[in-house]
Amino acid sequence: MAVNNWAYSWTPTSLGPATLKSRAFDNRGNVQDPPTAITVIVDSVDRTSPDVTSFEPAAGAKDVNANRNVTVTFSEAMDAATVNGSTIELRDPANALVSATVSYDADSFTATLDPTAPLSAGVTYAARVKGRNADQSVKDVAGNPLIVDVTWAFTIAVPPQVVSITPTNGADAVPIGVAPRARFSTRVFFPVPETLAVLLQDSAGNQVPINVVETFPDSPSDLVIVPQRLLQPLQTYTVILKGGPDEPHITGPGNTPLPSDYTWSFTTTAALPPMTIFASDDTPETSVFDDPRPVEVGLKFRSDTDGHITGVRFYKGGPENGGEHMGHLWASDGTLLGSVTFTDETESGWQQALFQAPIPIMANTTYVVSYIAPQGNYAATIGQFASDGVHHPPLHALQDGVDGGNGVIRSNPNGEVPTASSNSTNYWVDVVFSDQAPALPQVLSTMPTPGSIVFFPHIFDSQGIIIFTATFSEPIDPTSVNDSTVTLIDTVGNPIPVAISFDAGNFTVTLTPLQPQFILSAYTVTLKGGGDAPHITDVTGMPLPADYTWSITTH
Repeated sequence: MAVNNWAYSWTPTSLGPATLKSRAFDNRGNVQDPPTAITVIVDSVDRTSPDVTSFEPAAGAKDVNANRNVTVTFSEAMDAATVNGSTIELRDPANALVSATVSYDADSFTATLDPTAPLSAGVTYAARVKGRNADQSVKDVAGNPLIVDVTWAFTIAVPPQVVSITPTNGADAVPIGVAPRARFSTRVFFPVPETLAVLLQDSAGNQVPINVVETFPDSPSDLVIVPQRLLQPLQTYTVILKGGPDEPHITGPGNTPLPSDYTWSFTTTAALPPMTIFASDDTPETSVFDDPRPVEVGLKFRSDTDGHITGVRFYKGGPENGGEHMGHLWASDGTLLGSVTFTDETESGWQQALFQAPIPIMANTTYVVSYIAPQGNYAATIGQFASDGVHHPPLHALQDGVDGGNGVIRSNPNGEVPTASSNSTNYWVDVVFSDQAPALPQVLSTMPTPGSIVFFPHIFDSQGIIIFTATFSEPIDPTSVNDSTVTLIDTVGNPIPVAISFDAGNFTVTLTPLQPQFILSAYTVTLKGGGDAPHITDVTGMPLPADYTWSITTH
């Protein structure tokens, strides 16, 4: 007899005993008689044990926040009375029970273990949810226990620490172009913007504008703080890296904060770089004033200290201000003190030309700086000197009326000082000033400028290389400009090999890195000076007075 195999599904309609019968038949149609019967009891009791469907922190997790709770999610509704500190526990490596409160959320089937104190950094803890084999176990609402214990372990993060800083705390004679640096013990994270948690303050507590660059996602992390301008000489500055529980703060893995604010201070050197009235990022209201006449335009200025004028600057709005430009420095009585012709101009922006020899000036004495614009179309801000001058101590562009009108203009230049004044207009002419003795070489300007943000591909060649230049006040001994006296370092302080060249005609050193640079990085150039060799010297052997340092960031 052949038997056909088949399955049948049945849903009971009532509780209590129920009989199930079945018959077999062969392929000739013969039917089993009597049928096979079985009696079952249908009841409503839930006999399925609950499961743990997930838990946090994950098994084997590293760098867990010390304030993190342990959560356990079950597959079904649990008896809240069985979800407690006796059935869900946390133990340290010595098997000591961690004091905690345990709660249960019936809506999400989730238990939470909340330690009464933060867990210890770097310690591995074992979590346990007790099952049937324990004296006590978690049970579902029908009383079914968890079948077996569920156990796992995780490790608490170690808070980040500052392991090194530059300059060191209390350092003095720090170059005014310094970019303070800090290295952390681990990978760290910053709020946005970073300047919420990274501060640079002067001695009066004023915030210094900075750009912040951090290595990411490197471990350990390095941080570079690039002031947006050169710092002031002989001033104490304080770096503050924000920590502690309150935001904003620097955090490490597991969102673990720096334990507390980390601060250090340093004092800048007395050596002053050349100074200007206007900053490199200052720009006119009107870049090209529509006046095609040949003119000589300028301004009256004073210095609080004796010093030397080493060059002339002017703002060029575009090619409309074309032709050969010549800069002049005049005494207030119209005596010409120096002339210089501008070369190698850019299409727009600040232009600079240096005198062959620095020109001495006296404190609190009015001078005139000017330049000839043979095609006119000069930069202008009308009325700027009407209510105030422009002050960048020790230099001051005079307010209109302090010593006659300011600025000054002469149509059809004829070799005389410009004296006419119109509407207190600033024509955006400037000087390069230094109070250093002219016998010592000085760095007059750099490209890119200190603290600037260089955007790709600006100031890059076709290979992604940033070209750095530094212009000195006088001829430099080219043999003193080498890889011992000129250095370039990246964000983490690694030296970058450079090709160094020196143009004796314009006293300019050029650094061409031999490898591409990267975005979101910081780069620092140092020109070695001071009394100890090796150092850069002029052609008479006089050294650069002190190290000259400047930094930039890339974006």
